[in-house]
Amino acid sequence: MGKVKVEAVPWLPTTLGEPKYKRVVVEMEAAQGDTVGDLMHRLAEKHPRFKELVFDEQAQAVTGYASVVLNGEVIDNAGGMKLPVHDGDVITLIPSYMGG
Repeated sequence: MGKVKVEAVPWLPTTLGEPKYKRVVVEMEAAQGDTVGDLMHRLAEKHPRFKELVFDEQAQAVTGYASVVLNGEVIDNAGGMKLPVHDGDVITLIPSYMGG
């Protein structure tokens, strides 16, 4: 079993139970064979606001409100939620930006 850090930057920490718009890092246990999707599912189960705004469990995908980066690479370009996680990995949740 290993540890994976999940980092969220403003405004996303509020979906993980943080009262303020600040950077937060959550350390999670990851078993061999766990994927990014598995960790997102665990966060959604623990934090209803995360489930509501960030991770759509039925679709097994992040909503349009956030992007997921694994070790510096946007996961949409590298295999998505099925990417395996390993000890020491860092998942970063970044708010999506819209506008023109």
